[in-house]
Amino acid sequence: MNNNQGTQENIFQFASRIIDDARNAFINFEDSDYIQTHIDQIERLHIMFNYLLISIESNNPRYSLILHQLSLTNNIQENLEIALSQEGYTWTEIAKMLNVSSKTITRRRNELNIKVEKIYTILSNDELDCALKESLRRIDPFGITACYAEIIPRRKYQVSGPNVLWHIDRNHKLIYWKFVIHGAIDSYSRIITYLHCSTNNQVQTVLKSFLNAIENYGVPSKVCGNCGGENVAVAEWMLISKELDCGSYIGG
Repeated sequence: MNNNQGTQENIFQFASRIIDDARNAFINFEDSDYIQTHIDQIERLHIMFNYLLISIESNNPRYSLILHQLSLTNNIQENLEIALSQEGYTWTEIAKMLNVSSKTITRRRNELNIKVEKIYTILSNDELDCALKESLRRIDPFGITACYAEIIPRRKYQVSGPNVLWHIDRNHKLIYWKFVIHGAIDSYSRIITYLHCSTNNQVQTVLKSFLNAIENYGVPSKVCGNCGGENVAVAEWMLISKELDCGSYIGG
């Protein structure tokens, strides 16, 4: 007789004993505590049958060994939950195996004072950065080298002073979440005159950010931006303020 067959016999003997005791309990139904005790045993028996099915279907000797040990003790549910957690299963998976709700498992865990170990390691930002860099070097060393080789050189501007030329642009990398970032920078001082995140790419949104920047930094002589429709109002404002100077807005 193999271990799995012996375990099944232990379970069925245990089940027969519980059923007989439950029958006697219902005959003497006046003893409510006695009835509740056997109801709890039947519930634990139900758990053992569920685990027996898992053991048979998976054909894993570890399950049979755990189940055999559980069949020899009265604290079936408690030991079963602990055994499954030690096997590396999550509490959600254990709840599915035992055919009970997650709340039941949580309640039982609190009753048994089982501490949930953290599944993550506490790292500082510097340690995390170092680990990430090492992983990138190990996984894709050639890609890292190629990235450094393809660095775009910074453009050199011949700008005479502050507020001579502003560059304005927008970034759509967060458009999936309906966020658009608009920004402007002074070409001489590299000061970011405005940087605003909004939920649209409308003309009035860009113009409002531009006018707020003017109040803080003054009016630039020229503005450089792309030919997108969101910059039309800024281009018109520059042309009017500079008395239709065609060079006040550089599109492209």
